[in-house]
Amino acid sequence: MVLRLGGFHMEMSFLGSIGHLMAGSGLPELLEVVYASKAVSRAVRGHSLVDVALNTIIVANAYNMPVPSKEATEDHEVEKESANPEIDAEGIQIVQQDTVMTDLTAATELYDRAVSSILSVEEVCSAEALERIQGKLNEEKEMMTMPTAKLWVQYLNMVDILRMFQKAEWICNWRLHREMIPYFARIPCGSVQ
Repeated sequence: MVLRLGGFHMEMSFLGSIGHLMAGSGLPELLEVVYASKAVSRAVRGHSLVDVALNTIIVANAYNMPVPSKEATEDHEVEKESANPEIDAEGIQIVQQDTVMTDLTAATELYDRAVSSILSVEEVCSAEALERIQGKLNEEKEMMTMPTAKLWVQYLNMVDILRMFQKAEWICNWRLHREMIPYFARIPCGSVQ
């Protein structure tokens, strides 16, 4: 027999552990300004937006692309940096830009097909292009060795766990709930220190 909090209270507790982890980073103050109330749905939305912004920066860094700016978004024109091809030891140019653009274009095409119900979610999630992109992003995250960068990578992982928990609640999958448990064990509760 397993006793546990209900889904809503588990989610609230996990949001509290994210807040505890990120105390002093400026994130709680940012979310307080944007979302003044303590509503769980607003907190989840705020964390999701920060997650998207951080992942955008990581993708841009991983693929040597400029971070989209407000002006570029408004004008629908993204400036392209000059391609800096890598040269191997024998002086042969390594063609990496084509693979990058192919993967990103394939991901865009997969998204469009999923939205228009041409492809199922399973087909999209099993695409090789997405696996290559995920691998590249994981490599980029592993290269981050500074303590502050590691903190933000841990934050991104916690937001992913939060999303997985929400999915687990929707589909009633207990195994996905277990990802949160190690974080609860690390955070002091109430008067127990």
